[in-house]
Amino acid sequence: MLEESKDSSRKVVAILYALLLVLGITIYIGWGMLYNSWNILDIDHIAIYSIFIVLAGLGAVGFYLYGSNLEIK
Repeated sequence: MLEESKDSSRKVVAILYALLLVLGITIYIGWGMLYNSWNILDIDHIAIYSIFIVLAGLGAVGFYLYGSNLEIK
């Protein structure tokens, strides 16, 4: 019973990290389409790209750590 609880809580955390990754990518694509700015190193839009990097980075690392070794049923 305790093992099932741990596994289900790891799944929830992995899903939240996956959502962070998707949110970061969505922000990048949305901003790029809206302002036609796809260059991450562009100084004019550096604030939005720093948010994208933090969201996508945390999402990717968190999903890698919590999503590994999970059985999908």
